[in-house]
Amino acid sequence: MTPLSDGQLWSLACEAYGDDLPVILRSLLSAYERRPGLNNPIRVHRSVIGVDGFTALREALVTQRSNGFHQLDGCLEIREPLAWHLVRHLQQKLIIDGHAPASIRDQRFAADLGL
Repeated sequence: MTPLSDGQLWSLACEAYGDDLPVILRSLLSAYERRPGLNNPIRVHRSVIGVDGFTALREALVTQRSNGFHQLDGCLEIREPLAWHLVRHLQQKLIIDGHAPASIRDQRFAADLGL
């Protein structure tokens, strides 16, 4: 399972932040620092994260003029470390703002423990 394949995370983020989600994602993208080296690409499918989440992510990537992604038919291709960065910080924001259910808090805690 790829880190961005959690439809629940994106559904909650869209519901909680609505039109502000692209702005939040842009700030996460601007805070990301890519390390040198080769990284595996991950495909983020519209059918998995939902139309609203997909649109917000695509808008944020385009607005940031990120050259680290490719748009394919029904999916975006980004590098694995960027995907983890987005998921981890989106989980953190949902938890801090009180929008995350136990399953997302558990995922975050498990990742912190290296599980």
